[in-house]
Amino acid sequence: MKQVSMVALSALSALMSTTASAKVLMQDNGVNVGWMEEISSDSEASGQYSRNFLIAHHRTVADWGMVFVKGQMENVGATSDDLDGNDGDVWFKAMTTVYYNLNDSGLMGWYDLFVNQNQNVAEVHNVLGIAYKHRFNKLTLTGGLGMNYFSGHTPLGSAEGLMTPVARITATYPISNNLNTFVVVNAHLDRDTDALADSFASWGKTGHQILAGVNYTFAPKWDLNLTYRKFDNWGGYAEGGDSVVTTVGYHF
Repeated sequence: MKQVSMVALSALSALMSTTASAKVLMQDNGVNVGWMEEISSDSEASGQYSRNFLIAHHRTVADWGMVFVKGQMENVGATSDDLDGNDGDVWFKAMTTVYYNLNDSGLMGWYDLFVNQNQNVAEVHNVLGIAYKHRFNKLTLTGGLGMNYFSGHTPLGSAEGLMTPVARITATYPISNNLNTFVVVNAHLDRDTDALADSFASWGKTGHQILAGVNYTFAPKWDLNLTYRKFDNWGGYAEGGDSVVTTVGYHF
């Protein structure tokens, strides 16, 4: 699993170095602090608890495409309690998305890297696929289909090199210069539950994540984000779950 993630990171480094001379259209760095509030009984049934988090992120938009990198630490200092009354785990998550323009019509190559880890669980997801972006006046839609190469382990066991078809749809719509809305849908379409039975036994055949939120820029370098999240067999929510995430971000 470590070898897979190292290869992926090496590929990203090579991509960024070869495009260093490309024309940069936009670049942004930022840090966010926030709170994730679980709001449903399904979250409780899935063993999820409310917690704080810290995020550092970078985005570059260039003539060749876009790269987004984010590191996220959840439950910093283990200050929240889990549902059994013990200190909850500290989670670390790393996410990278790359879209590479294949032509001028909106067709793009798509790559995702997602690493999720705490004291007992680790997941590494590598997605390679095709995406298409189109603008309808102010509305921007991006849809993608790909294959996810997954490796991971839990106290129950490990899974190595499983392939799963995935889909993603994103939509963004600016209400004003300072207020933007967005929707993101991620889905695993056909997991190999037999191969996962000895490691991630709670995962179902399919799973999805739905995010819907608003981003408000209230000062030149500051913004506020409010996001509703709906999970079903995704991200540790075996029984589903709902949460509301609030963050304050600083950009530089």
